[in-house]
Amino acid sequence: MARPLRIQYPGAFYHVTSRGNERKDIFRSTIDRERFLGYLESATCRYGAVIHAYCLLSNHYHLLLETPAGNLSEIMRHINGAYTTYFNIKRKRAGHLFQGRYKAILVEADAYAVELSRYIHLNPLRAGITKTLADYRWSSYAAYIGLAEPAPWLKTDFILSLLGQDPRSVQDSYRKFIQAKSDVADESPLNNVVASTILGGDAFVQEVVERYAGGVSETERPEALKKLIDRPSIDTVLAAVDKKLAGQEKLSRKVAVYLCHRLTGETLKRIGDRFGLKESAVSQASRRLGNKLLEDKALAKRVSRLEKSLVVKPKRSALGKSNPAGNKGVARVTRLLHDIERILEDFPEVRFCTLFGSAGQGRMTAQSDVDIAVAGEQKLPIETRVRLAGALSAALGLEVDLVDLQDVAGLILEQALCRSKVVKNADHLVYARLLKRLWYNQTDMMPYVKRILEQRSNRWLR
Repeated sequence: MARPLRIQYPGAFYHVTSRGNERKDIFRSTIDRERFLGYLESATCRYGAVIHAYCLLSNHYHLLLETPAGNLSEIMRHINGAYTTYFNIKRKRAGHLFQGRYKAILVEADAYAVELSRYIHLNPLRAGITKTLADYRWSSYAAYIGLAEPAPWLKTDFILSLLGQDPRSVQDSYRKFIQAKSDVADESPLNNVVASTILGGDAFVQEVVERYAGGVSETERPEALKKLIDRPSIDTVLAAVDKKLAGQEKLSRKVAVYLCHRLTGETLKRIGDRFGLKESAVSQASRRLGNKLLEDKALAKRVSRLEKSLVVKPKRSALGKSNPAGNKGVARVTRLLHDIERILEDFPEVRFCTLFGSAGQGRMTAQSDVDIAVAGEQKLPIETRVRLAGALSAALGLEVDLVDLQDVAGLILEQALCRSKVVKNADHLVYARLLKRLWYNQTDMMPYVKRILEQRSNRWLR
């Protein structure tokens, strides 16, 4: 599967969404929603994120955010990671909360920020959660129209400034702007996204491609970026088709639609506008010609030559090769160990701690979760585990899966003790008891255990 494209640079705007695994609810209570908003606030403090708009629904959320430091991945690891840790511990569950990675679309702010904020704020109405948007507590809409005081971390002035300068009148203008579309279904600015990645005009898309492609070698580029870099424009396709199929007007039009659909990366709407067709007609015309090419080998060769002439591979980056993934993984793990040790200083009741999973085996990537095992003399109270998990997640900026070794057995216990890196061992007796429990549960130790018990029994009988 192709990697999701993450274009990051200082000052970038994004529309970010993240959905619950198997579309299950990720917000089940008022406390859940308030905790999530708290993580948005901490993202602004720790990573400099600027939140322009938000909306929380039951099984997903929407954010319109800006990254002055160009660090979207760090911001989202903190938000999703910290919230997952909180959610899992509170509900005594393990594993992923969100469905895959978050989806982030790079946005040309001046052109689309206002439209996107409207799309985000209309979600509760479209979902049938509320009849009046102003009454919905879990979005930034009330702050935009002056019915609620904006949270200190919410920035409303940029989007409102695009509608006017007077603070009072602009809030009323925004309310009317929202209401004008409140009864229109499926009119989303996201229909204009290019290659599932960028929302903006042609000049913006080209600027982003040139800026991002400069430092990334061709082999390292995600598929979505390759499509953007390698794609010919609609005008280029039309010129090439007119030249190769001059005098064959009907065929030329069919081939042009087909190649624009295959090669340009443009939306069906943009292609349709150039040919005077509806979006569905573009898709159907492309499919019909594709089927014909399977039967007409001569035409297939002509179209194939045309296609090859239009796809020009970009030059490889002049930059040197990046560090091997293994070296990066080791460096990440080393930093993690130091950070975890520092956090554990505030938790003296934790007598033993290991880092296991991919991090414990030194093959951690930027997308890895962090598996941490802890143990005290007794099972740690749930309040302590929640505080520790929250502190670790906030400090590391990653999703943390925390397990209490006094509460697990089997494979998890084996991995945490035998395939891990020890972070803290302040009590050798705690460690010895854990090993003893592991050995007694191991199949290959059972004959030994049985023999010891038989010897004891025989001595007692004598």
